[in-house]
Amino acid sequence: MIPKGKNRLLAGVIALFMSLTSVSMVTVNAESAPEGGTASPAGDPTYVLNASELEKIDKGALADSQKIMAGEGDYFTLYGSTKMAINENSKTFEDGFAGTKRINFGGTI
Repeated sequence: MIPKGKNRLLAGVIALFMSLTSVSMVTVNAESAPEGGTASPAGDPTYVLNASELEKIDKGALADSQKIMAGEGDYFTLYGSTKMAINENSKTFEDGFAGTKRINFGGTI
């Protein structure tokens, strides 16, 4: 059995090791992020779905489970329904981004 003093020393060393490794991981992530953006630790690409690039669709124009491919290289698959609509409601956010269309999946809260 290990005496209490050695247990406390071992716990302190482990805590120090854990804190040092977590700080180094944060630094790696910050260095790998492009200007103001976020990057994964693995350097995976980032894909963006911008509703303003989609065509306007009225409610009821789609069949249930109808697929809509969207985004760069059709990376995203949206599954439509008879309740879904893509309308031209616009909103400007605090960061300056202006959304010119909205994807409404027809759900309720």
